[in-house]
Order: sequence, then C-alpha cells, then structure tokens
Amino acid sequence: MLNAGPVLFIVRWLPRGFLVIGLACYVVSAVIVFDTVKFLLDTETTKGVVLEITPGEGRDAPPGTEVAYDFEGQRVVFEWPLAPFGPEAGDFVDVLYDPGDPENARVDGFMSLWFIPALLGVFGGGFLAFARMGLRLPKSLDDSDQEE
Repeated sequence: MLNAGPVLFIVRWLPRGFLVIGLACYVVSAVIVFDTVKFLLDTETTKGVVLEITPGEGRDAPPGTEVAYDFEGQRVVFEWPLAPFGPEAGDFVDVLYDPGDPENARVDGFMSLWFIPALLGVFGGGFLAFARMGLRLPKSLDDSDQEE
C-alpha cells in the first residue's frame, strides 16, 4: 500500500503555513497603511515635474523616476520607485511632501500610496482562504492512516 505519511504531513501543515503567511501579509499591509496615513496627516501638496525615468537593470538598479519640486525657493529632487506605472519625463505630477522634511516626498496617487498594501491585502486574503479550506478538511484523512 501507499505510505500516506508525507501526504498527511503536508495536508496537516500546509494550511497552517498559509495561515502564517496570510497573517504576515495583513500585518505588513497594516504597518504600511499606518505609515502612509501618518505621512498624509503632516503633508502639503504642490506640483512637481518628472525629470528622468530609469528603466532599471535587475536587482542592483531597480526602476525609478526622479521627481523635482520647489520648496521655499530650493529645488528638491526625490526618487519615486514606481517608474513603469508613472508618467513620462517632463510631465507634471502632484507631490505630497512633509514641510519639516522636504526630502520626504511622494507622488500623490494610488500606485505610490496604496498599491503595495492593497496587493499585500489581496495576497493575505488568498492565503487565508486557502488556509481555511485546508483546515476544514475532513478528519477521515487522519483515520485512514490508523486503519492499516
């Protein structure tokens, strides 16, 4: 007969692993949302211009976009990491910045503010759904191993 030991081990522990991964995704998503909301409470909005888009070359040089805006007569340049989803060089964008720390700026939009936590939330929900399905498997799978 077929030894069901490894199969039962996977059936028992894989849903628990999915549960841990799903909860971790939710925790990281919540931390990012908290950080974003905290950032938004102290920001002001201005217009900025996209200076340059770098396509990225693997892990050592990820894609990015340089954005500049004026703050109290000084030009502030910051890196925006979501280049493939953004506007082209020379386009104007809304910039959110912290007046106490002008280098701390982000482009105003869903992709730069909420995409990562939303994606983590969707993945977390998927992992939790699979975990729930796996944890609700009938106990008869365990009994088949003891009958032999």
